[in-house]
Amino acid sequence: MIGDVIDIRFFYTRMLEIGSWISRDQYSGRVLLIPNSSIFGSPILNYTQYFSCIWDEVTLPITYQSNMERAVKILTDVGGQYSQSFLKDAQRELEEMKQKFLVPKLEFEPTVYVKVTSNWVQLTMCYMVEAKKRRAASSYIYKQVFSQVQQAKDIQIASETMDLTVQPAKAA
Repeated sequence: MIGDVIDIRFFYTRMLEIGSWISRDQYSGRVLLIPNSSIFGSPILNYTQYFSCIWDEVTLPITYQSNMERAVKILTDVGGQYSQSFLKDAQRELEEMKQKFLVPKLEFEPTVYVKVTSNWVQLTMCYMVEAKKRRAASSYIYKQVFSQVQQAKDIQIASETMDLTVQPAKAA
């Protein structure tokens, strides 16, 4: 069960459900009533108690012939433009967390990882986003990236396709 806690009582906790039949981080509209006995016996994942941002990824498959360096630059530029407005607050929050916990050095700037697959080169950008804006952020980033990729003549988005070559029949 995933959601935002909206009420805590002695025996029950209520959450506004996220996910289920709705993809990604959208509310389903259901209110979950969870017995506290089941909560206190399980790990609790909290997205915002000490740090308001999380990391997310967007993936861009490109053909082998594409200009990979240019595609990486497009991804990092768009990711950097998106996240620059809240990175200072995130860095401040991290410094506050370091006063309470043993927190390692974390990467705040968008980073692109490259993976060669059997069909394409997969570029995956890991970027920081405010926890409750993950779906909107990835949608914005994809729109910006696709707009720039469509203008680039040397980058082609890859997809699972099959090329068939038909040979003419040989005369007998």
